[in-house]
Amino acid sequence: MAEVLATSSAVVALTATTLQGIRGAREKIDKITRAPELIANIKRELQLIQNLMERLEISVKSNDTEVLSVAADTNVQSALTACGASCCALDNEVDKLLKRSKDGRVHLMDRVNIGLSGKDKLQIFVDELRVCKQTVDLALAGANFLASIEQTKYLQAIVERIEVNSGDVHSETKLQKSRDLIKEYEELQASLFVQVNERRSKLVVGKVKVLESQAVIGIHGADGTDGELNVQLGNVEGQGSNMLVGYSKGIDLNAAFFKKDN
Repeated sequence: MAEVLATSSAVVALTATTLQGIRGAREKIDKITRAPELIANIKRELQLIQNLMERLEISVKSNDTEVLSVAADTNVQSALTACGASCCALDNEVDKLLKRSKDGRVHLMDRVNIGLSGKDKLQIFVDELRVCKQTVDLALAGANFLASIEQTKYLQAIVERIEVNSGDVHSETKLQKSRDLIKEYEELQASLFVQVNERRSKLVVGKVKVLESQAVIGIHGADGTDGELNVQLGNVEGQGSNMLVGYSKGIDLNAAFFKKDN
């Protein structure tokens, strides 16, 4: 419990710092009605990252279990720290670049300075914000996906309760409808799992025909540190043999897979 509270407090603090920097920069930039294209892009990025941070803040404050679990990851907290620093630095940089501008107009000299040197400085902030935004977005998406796995158990429990209480044709119709809905939910979830694995591994396997053999075909032992794999296999045939075809990290397979009878 103490660990959860520590994670929650840390994320809330980091999110608050980021939001403070975002709102400070937005307040100044939003006053610029005739801004160069880059400033308009920064406005959009700040709005997107602000929306994302507010979502994260609400989830953490409501003690969303899956979000807290993902937010405890050091990569997520590093992204939040970097995002907060970038937003505060951007706020300061905007002050410098628009020091002559007022009344919602970009002063000619400020426009020239932005075009000559400020543009590159601002672009760095935009790029940093995009990376931070994608990391936090991934964390929230991952939390939602983990929650969907737990949701399957919850839905199955609902069906079990309906089964216990059903006793007539009308109840049986409701039960079948619930089963169908859960089946659709599980099929969608399974499809997403497959798509994630396919995009990460790019695994393609042709026809497999194995007779009186032991075989491991495809990807084995990948632990998430392998980077993006690209495993494409043609047709595989084997008879009376031990086969390992594709990508295997470590290759041990606990030695049991290839053990021969004496």
